[in-house]
Amino acid sequence: MAGETVLRIEGVEKAFGAVRALAGVDLEVGEGELVCFLGPSGCGKTTLLRIIAGLERADRGRIRFAGEVIDHRPPHRRGFGMVFQSLALFPHLDVAGNIAYPLRLRGMPERDQRARVRELLELVRLPGLERRRVHELSGGQRQRVALARALAAEPRLLLLDEPLSALDAKLREDMQVEVRLLQQRLGITTILVTHDQREAMTMADRVVVMNAGRIHQVGPPDAVYRRPQDRFVAAFLGRRNELEGVVEDARTVKVGAHRFTVPEGPLPPPGAPVWLVIRPEKVVLSSGGEEGANLLRGRVVFVRDVGESVEVFVDCGELGQQLVVVPSSHQPALATGAPVALRWPEEAIVALTA
Repeated sequence: MAGETVLRIEGVEKAFGAVRALAGVDLEVGEGELVCFLGPSGCGKTTLLRIIAGLERADRGRIRFAGEVIDHRPPHRRGFGMVFQSLALFPHLDVAGNIAYPLRLRGMPERDQRARVRELLELVRLPGLERRRVHELSGGQRQRVALARALAAEPRLLLLDEPLSALDAKLREDMQVEVRLLQQRLGITTILVTHDQREAMTMADRVVVMNAGRIHQVGPPDAVYRRPQDRFVAAFLGRRNELEGVVEDARTVKVGAHRFTVPEGPLPPPGAPVWLVIRPEKVVLSSGGEEGANLLRGRVVFVRDVGESVEVFVDCGELGQQLVVVPSSHQPALATGAPVALRWPEEAIVALTA
C-alpha cells in the first residue's frame, strides 16, 4: 500500500432480497493510494463503493475511515468526493455553478467560491470556462468538470464509479492518464470502480479483482496479471492460454501425451487435475523444427493484426484446442496454414487448481 491504512473494510455483507451482492469483504486502503475495484457486471464492486460512500447500508460488517467507524454517518458528513458514471452535472447551472455547488452547501462566501472555482479549473485544464453551459461542453470537458466538483471541498477520499465509461476509446485512454497524473499530484486516496482491464492496469496502484460478491485477488496490476491466484482471475484479466492436465510429480504436469515442467511450488498430489495458464506474449513461435521441453506443434489458422500488436491463432490438433500467441517484433511473420512450434520457459507457466 502507498501509506498508512486510512480505509478499512471489515467483513462487509450486503443482500438485495435473495441476491447476495457482497459476501464478507475485507480490505485495507492506504493513504494516497489509488485502488481499483475490477470485475464483471454484478460482481458487487459498485455496491461496495456505495456502502463506502454511505449511499447504501451494509447488512453486516464495518467501514472505518482514519480509525473511526463511519457506518451510521450520512454521506454528506463523510467528507468524501464522488464522480458517478452519469456525471450528474446540473444542466441549469454553468460550469462555475456546478463546481461551486458543494461549496455553497457548506456556506463558503461567494468571493472564496469564485477563487476556488478558478483554482480547480486550472487544475483540470479548463481555465476560462466558468460561464459555459453543460450542453456546450465536450465529453472530456464534462468529465473534468465533474472531477473538479468532486475535488472542490478537498475530500479526504475520492470515489470514482466508472466515470469514463461513456467516452470514446481514444478520449477514454487519454483521460485515464490525466486522472491518474492528477491523483498522484494531489496525493488523494482514491477508489475507482471499472470493468475495463486496461483502465485498471493503467491507473491503479493495486487492483481488487471481484466476482459474485467476493474478492478473488488483491495486488499491483502487473503481479495480478502475471501470477493470478485462480482461474477466474486468469480468465478475466487479459488474454490467456489454458491447458488442462494432471499432476505427475512435484514439477511435472501431463497434458494429453505431453509433459510440461512448471516452476517450483506447491502442486496437488500426483493424479490431481491442474490447469496451466500461459499468457500469449510469453509464447515463442518458430517454424516447427525445434525439440525440447514445454513445446507444442500446430498450424496457424488465423492472424489478427490490430496495429499495435499481432495475434496468431494456432490449432494444436493433438490437444483439440487453439492457442493464441502475441509474437515479439523479432519473431518471423507467419501465414495462415504454416506449421509452427510453440514453446515457453517454465517460469511463464502458472499452475492453478481452481
